[in-house]
Amino acid sequence: MASKGFREFLDDLDSVGELRKITKPVDCRQLSALGEQAPEATIFENIKDYPGWRVATALVSTRKRLGVAMGCDEKRIAFEFEKKSAQPIEPLIVTKGACQEVILEGDEVDLTTIPLPMMHLFDGGPYISGTFAISKDPEFGLNVGCYRLMYRSPRETGIDLVSPSDMRFYYQRAFDQGKPLPIAIAIGVHPLDMLAASYKAPIDTNELALAGGLRGEALKMVKCQTVDL
Repeated sequence: MASKGFREFLDDLDSVGELRKITKPVDCRQLSALGEQAPEATIFENIKDYPGWRVATALVSTRKRLGVAMGCDEKRIAFEFEKKSAQPIEPLIVTKGACQEVILEGDEVDLTTIPLPMMHLFDGGPYISGTFAISKDPEFGLNVGCYRLMYRSPRETGIDLVSPSDMRFYYQRAFDQGKPLPIAIAIGVHPLDMLAASYKAPIDTNELALAGGLRGEALKMVKCQTVDL
């Protein structure tokens, strides 16, 4: 059985020699390029000008590391995904979560305190990546997807809703009614959750239940503090 937490997954990678730890100071702008060059997944433990932060990269960029996430041999990945995705498990709502140990609202929010790497040569700015983005539609219910968030200001990001996606469809429906589309973003989830979020499933598929199926147990979710998600 695969480990269910992000930190446990890093331990799993480390146990099979698939994790490199870099302790010397690294400029945030160089993280993506350095991670791309490393043969293993990489944790940068000393980010210049961002004390206390660590950044993990290239976590499932090989079939071997994806197999570690799935808890199976890399040759069995597709078979395991097909079997587990056919057995969805509904999420479990809990009263509190580690993601809410620190709560910042309003003027307290400052995205410049987070190390945001540059990713591609022609990107318009640095991005928050590896996101587990949740939205909700009155008819189709909850949806989860993966969307990069481009930094714009200390309290604002941009998100690509030009390309076709379920969240684009949700947003268009809300926009046509003159309403905003609330979203919630989780960062640092287990790769199995990311697999569920990025899976091109029918619009009425509950990706949270799909993640539970891949895990073999219910995904624990906590209610947001400022939006009904």
